[in-house]
Amino acid sequence: MSIEESDNTDSTPPSSEASVSDSSHPGATQNYDALFGRPGAPFGYDPETEEPYSSKSRVAVGVLNIFLPGVGRLYSGRLALGLLQLAAAILTCGIGWLWSVTDGILVLINGSTDNDGQPLRP
Repeated sequence: MSIEESDNTDSTPPSSEASVSDSSHPGATQNYDALFGRPGAPFGYDPETEEPYSSKSRVAVGVLNIFLPGVGRLYSGRLALGLLQLAAAILTCGIGWLWSVTDGILVLINGSTDNDGQPLRP
């Protein structure tokens, strides 16, 4: 067995860079991304917009906003909106809480973005 043949029969798996850039396998990039995610997006990407997900959870923002007026928006980094919802609930003796409840339900249904403009993760 020659040296050239022994190099070709190496049993080590190919590096991720080689499998991602391998043009002979069109699904290689998709399979790698589906299994391991993409660098720089630890929570994955939004399938519709291809933007990386935020570290904040959509469920946490919605539930916090429903039960504690404005706190969900404060958690997501939207300081002004959270403080407005909290002030509306306090100054109207709880009637402004309906705004926060409606906003929380809409966040749970439609999703939202954090302060950096990234979509909240599901």
